[in-house]
Amino acid sequence: SIQRLSRCEPVGQSCNLLWHHVSSCFSHIFAVTMGILFVVHIYRVSIYIADSNYQNDVSGSMMVVAQRLSSLGFSIYDGMGRKQDDLTENQKEQCVRRLPTFLEFFSYSFNFPGFILGPLCFYNDYIAFIEGRHSLVKDNAGVMRETSAMPSAMLKFVKGLLFLAVYSAFASWVPIHRNGQPDFINSTPFFSRLLFAYVSLVVVRMRYYFAWTIAEGGSNAAGLGFNGFDEKNEERWDLIVNVWPLSTEFGLSLKEVLGFWNIQTSKWLRRICYDRMSYQPLIFTNVLSATWHGFYPIYYLAWATFTLMTAASRKIRRHIRPHFQHTRTLQLVYHGLTMLTTTLAFNYSTVPFLMLNFHAGLRYWIISMYGFGHLLPFMVLLLPFNALGLKTRNKHMTTSMEPASSPHVGGTVSAKRSD
Repeated sequence: SIQRLSRCEPVGQSCNLLWHHVSSCFSHIFAVTMGILFVVHIYRVSIYIADSNYQNDVSGSMMVVAQRLSSLGFSIYDGMGRKQDDLTENQKEQCVRRLPTFLEFFSYSFNFPGFILGPLCFYNDYIAFIEGRHSLVKDNAGVMRETSAMPSAMLKFVKGLLFLAVYSAFASWVPIHRNGQPDFINSTPFFSRLLFAYVSLVVVRMRYYFAWTIAEGGSNAAGLGFNGFDEKNEERWDLIVNVWPLSTEFGLSLKEVLGFWNIQTSKWLRRICYDRMSYQPLIFTNVLSATWHGFYPIYYLAWATFTLMTAASRKIRRHIRPHFQHTRTLQLVYHGLTMLTTTLAFNYSTVPFLMLNFHAGLRYWIISMYGFGHLLPFMVLLLPFNALGLKTRNKHMTTSMEPASSPHVGGTVSAKRSD
């Protein structure tokens, strides 16, 4: 951790020199943080090519620092460089109206509980935690209550250990890289390969569930993460929740699954890119998301695959879904089919993304899966649904999926899930 901090410190020092140029600080901060992150990613790829077992990787921490500093730069610009009438409600909530002190800046930049793997916490939320604004608050009944994060923190700690136990027990049995190995592909039937890909991905996701749940629980234990009270007047400690596991595993659409995965990154992408772009926001957000993750070539093919699948699912939703809304039975059939296709699509897209190996990823898509995850969406997009009589019945349906084509810009999800 000390080594990670020492390598990230120059980013904070460089950005702190730019605060006083408020009118352009957001662009300078964004350029500096992303530029240094790009250098780290390029170094990571070059090292990985030479040694795939390389472990001394700081790119994860640098990705979190880049999120924190870039979001802070935009928040300062919103609060001190723009008219309030030009801001969205979310930008008004997150805008910063005075420059942070050096102590505030470095405290936020290197806040330990979420430094290594996240989750991201936005500056105003962090300052509210530091100043203790949520220690004594009024509940829904107007009664002053002293909040306590320990029940939530302990529950997340237990969940995290369970996720770790599952991963530790099964990771060696179903290694993700096995999906792209020629001997496995040649000796295993198609449906067995399909099942293996699903199980191996579930096990890999346990690693992320463990890391994010433990990190969130650690932040909660420190007092960070209070998010008001629910309808039962119980405390909610889900302000910085990063994943809802059950919703991720059993989502009914790619938009829904990706919206419940890496939630704080979704918010970051929306707040600093999607909501600010007047031209092709989805394309620019996709590009930012891909480059923020790194420069492995398979990443970009996976992102393109996500975009293709989401475009196809949007068309199916517009033209097919209205015909399954007449009875409860038809709705259940539709939900079952969408859950199945979402699981297949998510697995198909994600396996190469996690293997990192370009040739193994192509081998998995083309030879092991016969390219069905690319061919079927293309066929859906080419089908003349209107000519077949499958016209959109509800005009609202045509926009209900917006803005779904970005893997991360689906993240405006409710924090009231109970996974």
